[in-house]
Amino acid sequence: MKKMSPMRWCLMACAAFTLLAVAALGGRWRDLRLARQAAMEDRSPRLEPDYRDTTIPPNLSPLNFRIAETGSFFHVVARAEHGRPIELASHAPLIAFPEKAWRRLLTANKGGEVYFDIGVKTEDKSWRRFRWITNRIAPEDIDSHLIYRKIHPSHNTWSSMGIYQRDLRSFRETPVLENKKFGNDCCHCHALCNNNPANTSLDIRSSKYGNSLLLINRNTVINAAGTVGFSAWHPSGRLLACSFNKPRLLLHGAKNDMRDIVELEGWLGYFFLDNLEVRRIPGLSDDNRLLTFPCWSPDGGHLYFCSSPNPWIVPGKTRNQNYQEIKFDLRRVAYDIEHDRWGEVKTILAARDTGLSIVQPRVSPDGRWLTFGLCDYGCWATYHPESDLGILDLKSAGEDGQYAWRKMEINSTECESWHSWSSNSRWIVFSSKRGNPLFSRPYLAYVTDAGRLRKPLLVPQRDPSFYDSYLKTYTIPTLATGPFGVDADKLARVVKSPKRQILSMPPPRSQSARALEEANLLDPVSNDAGKQQ
Repeated sequence: MKKMSPMRWCLMACAAFTLLAVAALGGRWRDLRLARQAAMEDRSPRLEPDYRDTTIPPNLSPLNFRIAETGSFFHVVARAEHGRPIELASHAPLIAFPEKAWRRLLTANKGGEVYFDIGVKTEDKSWRRFRWITNRIAPEDIDSHLIYRKIHPSHNTWSSMGIYQRDLRSFRETPVLENKKFGNDCCHCHALCNNNPANTSLDIRSSKYGNSLLLINRNTVINAAGTVGFSAWHPSGRLLACSFNKPRLLLHGAKNDMRDIVELEGWLGYFFLDNLEVRRIPGLSDDNRLLTFPCWSPDGGHLYFCSSPNPWIVPGKTRNQNYQEIKFDLRRVAYDIEHDRWGEVKTILAARDTGLSIVQPRVSPDGRWLTFGLCDYGCWATYHPESDLGILDLKSAGEDGQYAWRKMEINSTECESWHSWSSNSRWIVFSSKRGNPLFSRPYLAYVTDAGRLRKPLLVPQRDPSFYDSYLKTYTIPTLATGPFGVDADKLARVVKSPKRQILSMPPPRSQSARALEEANLLDPVSNDAGKQQ
């Protein structure tokens, strides 16, 4: 038999490969034709995550999902009124849209709708075509970045954690500060000024390098030695209000999250960036109350905070009693930054009126809405499965001074907690354990003119099954108008640097000091800041 030449073998192999490819392509074309021709069922397909009937920021990364229907072949078309549809076909149920095509489709249809047309080939080789899925595309963008802490959800110990930023327009995540760079100690409780990371504060708890508050003022980083609870930037960027707390971790078995954090002390202070001298806020350093969660109004004329009677100073009570009776009110105090004077304290929403503890207030940048957490007791909603989010209309005060409020439509049967607003007051991000009672995940929700919230969506990932196996929890998700300008390695070097400025604390309170504070109260009648409602 005559030996076949290598060239002939190559030509025959190429021909065979071409025939197989044509056959496969012909089979795919036939499948796609059958998928398009299949009768439509009267239900939409199940998706994971559940990206159905929600509202999407027009600048958000693709909503990649898994089709939770049994099949051997899957066909998806994403289409809208304007622009070229995106058509995908796969033997796997994981659907990942091309980023550039997705961006073009959403940009061309701001304020409109995007439809998902999904077909599934079953084991008997027939096709099921489901009712179209409709999602709205909001007219308004969301802030480009999301900042959050990630930590293992252990009960009383942890090893790795960090502050990270995610570009919501893509799937790119980069570290802001990771604790592996400074001895695996704690970094947490970040706060931004007006959604801008150019002015940021970040708490450090370090057994080796000491406790401090990192103050990022554009590209300058101040390492202020001292222990601070929660911080809030005045909109001017000139000062911060801070809580000074003494929290203690408790473990129990009464609920599906075994932890509680109890505040044994809590008062509010403030300091200007030019001298770092902490001053007590008149009327808000009373030992008879626990104070926490400062939050400024967008005009800087009011400081909102949470306040509860202090049960630990009651004679005959020990420090492990009655902590489940602690409920926080929502209050505010007027402030005049030009004269550095404070006004009278007013209750905005009392715990007795809600039956719940009011925590973590956030005011929308347009000044219209105030959102907050609600839990059975205490101020650490993230450890309470029953925690919900509420919203209050700051323009609704009646003659009796009462404000209209309600629980949000986006609440689930699991814990909702940390949240923040977008700079245009159209979006909120919040932490929710609705997918798993152990892990908080970040969700986005659109806010209408009337303060109604549409169905939230889980922040998308490149791999739709990412959250199923990811063993860290997301806390304090914060929307930002751009990325950090300070390198993560530089921040770590500042934490470890012996060069520190001192956060100068005020002396212990006395009767005379209290009298001086009261004398500095802002007269609400003679000052515009005190008149604002």
